[in-house]
Amino acid sequence: MILKNGPVKPVQGYYKFLGVVAAFVVVVVAVGVVGRWVTFRRFRLPRSLDVFCLAVAFGLTTAMKSKAYFRSSLFVLASLFIARYFFALKTRILLPLKLGEAPSVILAPPSGFCNSRRYLVILITRVQEPEKRRRFMTTYGRFSELHNFTVLFPVGLSKDEEVNSALGREHEAHANILQTNFVDSYRNLTLKSYSWANYVRKNCTSVKAVLKIDDDVALNVKEVFKYLDDIDPNGNILYCNPVKRVAVEREKRNMWYVSFEQYPHEFYPEYCLSPIYAGTPGTFAKLYNATTAVNHFWIDDVFSTGVVGLEAGVSFRWMPISKNFSNFQSFFNGSAVAQYVKEMDVAWALFVAMNIDPTRILE
Repeated sequence: MILKNGPVKPVQGYYKFLGVVAAFVVVVVAVGVVGRWVTFRRFRLPRSLDVFCLAVAFGLTTAMKSKAYFRSSLFVLASLFIARYFFALKTRILLPLKLGEAPSVILAPPSGFCNSRRYLVILITRVQEPEKRRRFMTTYGRFSELHNFTVLFPVGLSKDEEVNSALGREHEAHANILQTNFVDSYRNLTLKSYSWANYVRKNCTSVKAVLKIDDDVALNVKEVFKYLDDIDPNGNILYCNPVKRVAVEREKRNMWYVSFEQYPHEFYPEYCLSPIYAGTPGTFAKLYNATTAVNHFWIDDVFSTGVVGLEAGVSFRWMPISKNFSNFQSFFNGSAVAQYVKEMDVAWALFVAMNIDPTRILE
């Protein structure tokens, strides 16, 4: 009997140990996968599964009286927490971070830059594009006194110190550059928007409206400022081409691919799908303040006007902008205040034809 009973116990203990390990792995995998879905795809609550872990452990511990069940509840609790943090580790690292204060200012216009001006125009260019800025000032700039606006060029830093030095000389000559401390790149356009919104809330609260435009837009100068003159001075409104329920791109090979970890919802909030939008200084101050309350997201229009706009409680109002690349009739007949084009040279030609020399209307 001794020989019969003696060897069995180690074998039973071995299989019991394997069973415990297998159960542990199953619990870790199952809860980890479920926790990742709950946390990142549905509620965006990084610690939502912790509450579930505690609830399960508490229920098991209080419901079961024996030591064996108590040990089991501790085992389940440990499994749940390990699953929570082991499987969430990768995705937690990938979670977008909230922005803090706006990037520090390197170059800025002198004090009083917006004083006595009715409008502020924000023109988006890259730091290494002084020719675009010069061309804009020699075309649109000629109307600044007539329509009482001033122009600001927000940029970031170049990795090329010669470009930064040239920008400094450009600013000395024109004093209309806002350079802040971030690398100027397409994926950092959100930081550019954040920076100029910060400048507006501090220095340009006296203007009636702020107009942001990209360099591939042609303006009907007379009509766009006529439109801006009618905006609600007290409304928390963005004026643009707003869009709703745009699906998030989940195809990894697509340029606009966004992972569930970066943005967990199926659709983006309403946002301005346009290279031009406007609002009051008060609206942009609210957008700035709301920026630190949401997770940072790289797509500028979606983040700066949609995600942040939702947090700031802004509403949207239609601005007549033509995006017909083959027919400019609505632009020339005045029903659209701006024309979006694919090439900057076309934008300049349209501007000249509309505002300076009508004989040069494109065919």
